[in-house]
Amino acid sequence: MGIKPGSDLTSLEKYFLYYPCSGNDIISPVKTFLDVVSTFWFVDKFYFRGDNNSIQLIRPIIIHGMKYLRSEFTGSDFVNMDSKNINDDDTYDYLEPGYRTDIYEYKSRIIKIHIRRGFGYNSLFGPTTLPINCNNLGIFFYRGDSFEGGSNQTWMSTQPVRMLRGQEEVSLLQKIIESLPDKGILATDGSNHDFPGCRSNSPPDDDYKELVKYNWNRDISCDEAVKKANDFTDRKGNLFNCIGHAGMSYGPTLIWQIRKSK
Repeated sequence: MGIKPGSDLTSLEKYFLYYPCSGNDIISPVKTFLDVVSTFWFVDKFYFRGDNNSIQLIRPIIIHGMKYLRSEFTGSDFVNMDSKNINDDDTYDYLEPGYRTDIYEYKSRIIKIHIRRGFGYNSLFGPTTLPINCNNLGIFFYRGDSFEGGSNQTWMSTQPVRMLRGQEEVSLLQKIIESLPDKGILATDGSNHDFPGCRSNSPPDDDYKELVKYNWNRDISCDEAVKKANDFTDRKGNLFNCIGHAGMSYGPTLIWQIRKSK
């Protein structure tokens, strides 16, 4: 697990890592990018819920070399998911946002790990009362998600979908690529690149087939997948280079660095 030596990631120091529908998958992303960024956002609708669906995050993570300092909670603590009415016939799921910040010291740096209750799209792009500035997104980490008990959000698809009422349809993959800076990182196992009933038959499009090539393939090792990964350029001129992996999920989690077209 790790990044190829010599990879240039120094420009990402001021940015954060964002991981929607992250569940309990926290330690590996932090270990992989601990020397790259100092701020991590893990977002899941099952964090800090007051019902039986809650993911239990009892204590801060323990990673060698990280000294735990303290935790802080912002917003409401444990709540249930509620339904709100738009009109007499239409409702939507609502979660009062809140997050815990675990603060550490690591190599004379302060590391902040935010564990946020909320929905992946809203938490990054709004509207929310606890916004995360998507202009500071440096690493998008996404794996282990599905349409069966997962987020049902096609983060690795170029097919436009309407995420919020009253807004235009968007391609989640294109929106993430546009938000990342030059030399930004997309780390994924290719989860949710298609729609139910179309699994493995509809990559996001030919431009991005390398991102999802090994989704649901556990027969290939992560190291072998990195060796076989082909660098590519999309039709907007963005160059994607595979610079390592972050372990296995629904297939190898490959780490892609994006060089933006000038």
